[in-house]
Amino acid sequence: ESEEKIQEALEAAKGRQDTRISEANEESDHADEVKTGVIARRCYEVVKPEDEDWRREEIKGKLPAEQVREELSKALEYGQCIIVSGGTGSGKTTQMPQFILDDFKEWKIEGESAEEPLVLEVEGVVEVEFEDTWYACTIEEVAEDKSTITAKYHEGGDVEGDIDVKTRVRNSRPRWAREVPRIVVTQPRRIAAVTLAQRVAWERYGEVGGEIGHAIRGDAIFPESDTGTVEFCTVGTLLKRLMSDPWLSRYNVVVLDEIHERDLMTDYLLVMMKEVIVKRPDLRLVLMSATLDVATFVNYLPGAKVIE
Repeated sequence: ESEEKIQEALEAAKGRQDTRISEANEESDHADEVKTGVIARRCYEVVKPEDEDWRREEIKGKLPAEQVREELSKALEYGQCIIVSGGTGSGKTTQMPQFILDDFKEWKIEGESAEEPLVLEVEGVVEVEFEDTWYACTIEEVAEDKSTITAKYHEGGDVEGDIDVKTRVRNSRPRWAREVPRIVVTQPRRIAAVTLAQRVAWERYGEVGGEIGHAIRGDAIFPESDTGTVEFCTVGTLLKRLMSDPWLSRYNVVVLDEIHERDLMTDYLLVMMKEVIVKRPDLRLVLMSATLDVATFVNYLPGAKVIE
């Protein structure tokens, strides 16, 4: 008797599903895409495709992460390291990179640092002009009269000598406000990097390969946009980048997500990033954790702003 009831319930459910699919075929311009195997909960989207934009904004607006957007922007404007703590489902992984991408131009770092005197010290970081473009460099030698320097370019690793300080050298910090955001977000698992890239691209009305991209071993769709990019990758992928580009010159914001899931590679990446931010004062580092116990990371990065 119970099997008969189950069978009746299944048939009734299938009848309701067939009815909704039939209605969708009649009302939608996307009838060819509607197949009998489509589950009932998807029919609403087919019947009312014009509501897709509304659904995007509704989903984003309801996430708790929206409440700390202004605090995050101000913290990154005046600080180099930020620790974000939020529970699962708070939206920190999908929303924080977008906040940074959208608010990047609002940070007033250039106005505050433009008047700072130029400091020329061995192993210091400055910007050097080459063919009308400014590049981050590490100073290797300074002339006695400080009129010229020898510097190593972060991008490519070439060394140039006799660089005229007056016409070709400036502080590296103003670079921050002139660049477009180039953000990389690490994930502990490959599938997370791929699915998050797809999700964030959808939320931004785009596709993977535009503003948003991903890079994992054997599969990479790099973002390409003149207004700024977000790249999701694994911890191992970013470590490999550090081997060929020790200063991560292609990025100006590094977000390490799920740092509470500590393992050998994540800890090693944290050690490397601590060295990088010393050499690159223009780089921003954001650590994100799903737990409220962030004391370990606060002790490791003294002065880092904590946002909960």
